[in-house]
Amino acid sequence: MRLKAKATGNASIDMADRLYLSVVWQDKSLAVFINKNSSIGNAATRFSTMLHLSQLPDKVYRLRIQGADESLPSNKSFDEQLAADNSSGLFNGCTLELLCK
Repeated sequence: MRLKAKATGNASIDMADRLYLSVVWQDKSLAVFINKNSSIGNAATRFSTMLHLSQLPDKVYRLRIQGADESLPSNKSFDEQLAADNSSGLFNGCTLELLCK
């Protein structure tokens, strides 16, 4: 299955600004595209809504690259993370795990 063919997202995002991701939460998965300039923290909250997870005030959602030890910084944009550290494992088409803390 091709990620781009199955991905859903805001159709008004320019093709050049799209970042395609596969998001995994326990036994659920989601193929999405988002604006690469959006913050990682806002994207985590958006993904939790798309996966129909509860939005209780005490729940904080974070994103982690599948297989990585640490979560991505919520205050950075995906574009900043892509440019700042090529060794982080973040790339267009990668799989992210949604974590709840």
